Amino acid sequence: MSAAAASPMGAVLAEFRGGATSLAMISQRTGLDPALVQLVVDRLVALRYLDREHLNSGCPSDGCGGCAASD
Repeated sequence: MSAAAASPMGAVLAEFRGGATSLAMISQRTGLDPALVQLVVDRLVALRYLDREHLNSGCPSDGCGGCAASD
């Protein structure tokens, strides 16, 4: 394990860089408690290492075509 991944912050960042798509996935992969993962993400956002973005769920009412699943 690298020095960066030895800390919870390093582990969470490494998971995002490795393609993790949810906090639950990060918790499962790292063994960190879900509440700790949330706290780490909040801190990483505050430090501007991560940007928080709202993701819409479901398909738009006017049809498909704007996401990877539509390919």
